[in-house]
Amino acid sequence: MSWFTLSGAIFLNGVLLASAAGALGLNYRKNKVFNTGLAGIVYLGTLISDIFGMLFLVNPYWSLPFCIIIGAVLNLALNILYLDMMKKTGDKKTVNAVAIAACLLLYLVGRLLFSLFLNQFGFNVFTSLKSLDFTLFRTPGIIIVSVALLLSTLLLQIILSPVVDERGLSRFDKWECLIYGIAGASACLTGAFYSFWYGSGSTIIVLILSSVVIGGIDKKLNPYLGGGLTAIVWIWLSSIQRVVFGVWIFEYSFVGPILLAVISIPFFPKGIIGKFRSIVEHGY
Repeated sequence: MSWFTLSGAIFLNGVLLASAAGALGLNYRKNKVFNTGLAGIVYLGTLISDIFGMLFLVNPYWSLPFCIIIGAVLNLALNILYLDMMKKTGDKKTVNAVAIAACLLLYLVGRLLFSLFLNQFGFNVFTSLKSLDFTLFRTPGIIIVSVALLLSTLLLQIILSPVVDERGLSRFDKWECLIYGIAGASACLTGAFYSFWYGSGSTIIVLILSSVVIGGIDKKLNPYLGGGLTAIVWIWLSSIQRVVFGVWIFEYSFVGPILLAVISIPFFPKGIIGKFRSIVEHGY
């Protein structure tokens, strides 16, 4: 079986978008901050693996320990900032605005690195790292490690649920450090894995945020399901070689998930997935 097919692309993108959206959901469930900075950390993760594979010319899997450390430390620092602002201002809208600014800042840092490496070394982040991946039982290594990341984050969310759902901003203990560290590390790893098959453009940030909005963020499984739905819509539209209103559909396929997210905000504030689940659960 070849994984380089439409179904393989949907599967891998679904797994990766679900993992990234799940990281945002974990962070939100702990402190109720919509930490869009995690999407920026994902983008940095794509650049880190690209730098190892294309600039240092080593196996990009060596970048994973660095992604874990950088992602965990960055997200811990961001959440310390958020909680400090929450205590001082008590205004959640201001904190969420700072989170958006953090995402933009991390993206700009990534773009600066991209421009630097492109000008100095001819470094191109839009080239995938497929040729550097390994294969086990006819399955690409990136499929194996991505599924492992998804399952491990889901398991950790279940195990840590009592701590995650505990409220209170009066302290910052080791459990909070662990939760924010896991969210940041998994986000950065998601970005690193994404570069193995796909070019690391800014589209990944838009898709992650769309996944969270579509799925909803208040229940642990909803962001994961939103990531899967986003991947299906996006990759399916990408496969359509058709001209509509004078433009190729596949060139703007990312607009599909964005439109779903825009629809979700006013009509389904808890996400399309969240609304569907609530109807099903109410029916039983």
